[in-house]
Amino acid sequence: MSKSFQDGNTSAPLRTTEVAFHPATPAAGATILPGTGRLANPDAVLTRSDLRELGWQRRGVDALFRACPTIVLPGYSRPMIRVSDYLKLIHEHTFNGRDRVR
Repeated sequence: MSKSFQDGNTSAPLRTTEVAFHPATPAAGATILPGTGRLANPDAVLTRSDLRELGWQRRGVDALFRACPTIVLPGYSRPMIRVSDYLKLIHEHTFNGRDRVR
């Protein structure tokens, strides 16, 4: 059956399915920091999603992954880069007022 709306449009009734969302819980004692929180730990790793969270667009993320040593674990499809490599690259290519960037 169709249902009338105040504006005069009619449409078939909507069917919705309720889906429960259960976020993953970290292991006992583990803490998951967002990408911005991991920048304080030079041994931490960043994924493409973390770099996007830091404000990088796709082309910037691609450039970062080309410039930094990439960590690829067997059986895990998400490549990562170390925070220390990321910060070093950013530091080397940030204008400081004395040196040339390019």
